[in-house]
Amino acid sequence: MSTTKIKCPVEGIIDLDRLPGVGAEKIRRIVDAPELQRLRRIRQLGFTERVYPGATHSRFAHSLGAFQGAQRTLSQLKSTGCDIPDEWYVATALACLLHDVGHGPFSHTFEAVSRQSHESRTVEILQAGPRIPEALEAIGAGTRDRVLQLVQGQVDVHELRYLADLVSSALDCDRMDYLRRDALFTGAHYGVFDRDWLIREMIPTQDGSAVVVVEKGRTAVEQYLIGRYHMFQNVYLHKTSRGFETAFRGLCRRVQALGVDVLPSAAFAFRALFERPLSLELFLSLNDSMFENEFVGLLESEDPTVQALAEALHFRRPLRQRTSRSGAEDLSALRTVRMEEAAGLGLDPECAVWSDTAKDVPYWPYAPSKGRKGLRILQRNGELVDITELSPTLAGLAAPIEVHRVYWVAGTK
Repeated sequence: MSTTKIKCPVEGIIDLDRLPGVGAEKIRRIVDAPELQRLRRIRQLGFTERVYPGATHSRFAHSLGAFQGAQRTLSQLKSTGCDIPDEWYVATALACLLHDVGHGPFSHTFEAVSRQSHESRTVEILQAGPRIPEALEAIGAGTRDRVLQLVQGQVDVHELRYLADLVSSALDCDRMDYLRRDALFTGAHYGVFDRDWLIREMIPTQDGSAVVVVEKGRTAVEQYLIGRYHMFQNVYLHKTSRGFETAFRGLCRRVQALGVDVLPSAAFAFRALFERPLSLELFLSLNDSMFENEFVGLLESEDPTVQALAEALHFRRPLRQRTSRSGAEDLSALRTVRMEEAAGLGLDPECAVWSDTAKDVPYWPYAPSKGRKGLRILQRNGELVDITELSPTLAGLAAPIEVHRVYWVAGTK
């Protein structure tokens, strides 16, 4: 990549030459690092494209969007008088660029398979990746350490702690990009909100501990949080895409139970599941397309469970399901019946029938005793209050959403 400007359908133009004291060539070195480039081959929404065909955008595009959003936000904060040292300005933008570098194939789905969070992988890559640690230090001594502090939410400069909120919080550059980006590519426009107005009204608290929004930005905050709620309801927790996610986990589980000999000789990605723990080098070599291609080889498996799950994933055959919002116990009898039917058909009932609980709390209100920063509004009288105290509509978002389902492959009745 030799350009300093990248066209983006969400951000318009993404600038690689606007960070203070850092030439574009040094930013390009990070962007071109294999650890980040691999995100081109990892879809932002995993299996959601089987429901919303346009949702094929990548983690790489989202990472660039979060980077540009951070630059816009940092520039706005400086214009209002915030004293942000250049080295921390740069580190914050880069932390937003690299916040998702630890995602594996099919994004969050792979975390359950590998049993390692993308956050811990991100830290591992920043510390020991093949190119990124060196590229960060080439920007300036201490850059990598500052980026690590920001992605872990532990900024050691007391008055700059709020910068970590731009990387991960109830109102961060990650969410402000993915909501708009996912809304655009799914066609579900719930995630659209006035981002530019919102960042205009963001300021740090006097003690530097958090980012808050002044009263004029309250409507934009409401729009943002309600949009997030509807995106979770209609996109992120969609019953069909959740079914394909559980089918992939079931397939991985069955392959691991049968052993490596069940795999075709060319099945590199699935063979990686037998390495425990999964090394960083092997992890960085995996992507969505590798697993998608290997579904084809499993269509002829002699194991009926592997074959059924591979067919569901490859041919987009949605799993059957039953939903309950009152509790998993409502579905326990059904699950037992389906497992008995699966066993009668020669399927492994533990991998062909499974329970799934989709959970989300749309908004966690401010609760310092529990480590929750929430999203506070600075009123004209100087008082800081949680947004739910000013908006009866948003107060309802503090209630948890929990949906229980039983899924089973179409091979059962």
